[in-house]
Amino acid sequence: MASRRTHRQHRGTSACRPERRRSKNRDRAAGLETVVATASRPIVFWVGAGSSKWLGFPSWKELTLALRKDFARSVASFGNQRALERINKSDFPAVFQMCRDLDEGRYFSFIANAFLPRNTTDIYQRFLNLLAGIASSFVISTNVDEELEANRPTSITVQRSDFTRCIDLVQNKRPFVAKIHGSISSVKSTVFTTTDYNQLLADQPYLQTLKYIFATCTVVFLSYGVRDSHVLRLLSENAAENNLFGPGPHFVVTNEPIPVESLHRIGYDIKLNPDHKAALSVLEHIR
Repeated sequence: MASRRTHRQHRGTSACRPERRRSKNRDRAAGLETVVATASRPIVFWVGAGSSKWLGFPSWKELTLALRKDFARSVASFGNQRALERINKSDFPAVFQMCRDLDEGRYFSFIANAFLPRNTTDIYQRFLNLLAGIASSFVISTNVDEELEANRPTSITVQRSDFTRCIDLVQNKRPFVAKIHGSISSVKSTVFTTTDYNQLLADQPYLQTLKYIFATCTVVFLSYGVRDSHVLRLLSENAAENNLFGPGPHFVVTNEPIPVESLHRIGYDIKLNPDHKAALSVLEHIR
């Protein structure tokens, strides 16, 4: 009898967990809505590869797998087993580095062809419309395709080489799209290899601009895998968490756990919508 009571109690506790998660999501979404409504802090949307997936562009893992396949088929000296080991460890930059070191011309040609312009889709157009409906917002993008900035004609496009300009644009409330991983129209500016990331993280003006944004703005990570982010993982290793992320509040819209406690997670379920379009409900809620 005691064991049955314990089982029922356990079932009751388990049943409460989804409701607790939903309650936390509502509270955090309401907190973000308050920041937007009161304009207490500038809003910066950090947009990642998930949004480009809505256009049919590859994810980082998909791109890595395709690159490995291309080089394994075409470059005799390519270390296929080594590349597979790196992929299994999710060390994608190492695979890009291998390919660029072996044949730089083929490497850049592959990257350029992977991000040829695409026709828009209903879900991506919905994303654009929702983002446009949030006044005085700024965008940082790690995507190398150029669809986002092409569809925000009133925003200033800022390349990584000029990233420090974002401080002035935030202060003067001038909307921008900052391309911190480069753009496909200048394929050598794109950030994929280990060397690319090391150069990025050795760029003090870049780091200081990021710290300014985190200290003075509310950052909302959208369609961006914070857990898998090579940039944030390295930054977390090299800076105290509070020193990087500032006082916040900052939010991550994701279906996965996040490794950074100072970021407020707003979760969603992908059972009904495996394309992650449920993430857009947050934009609908705050616009």
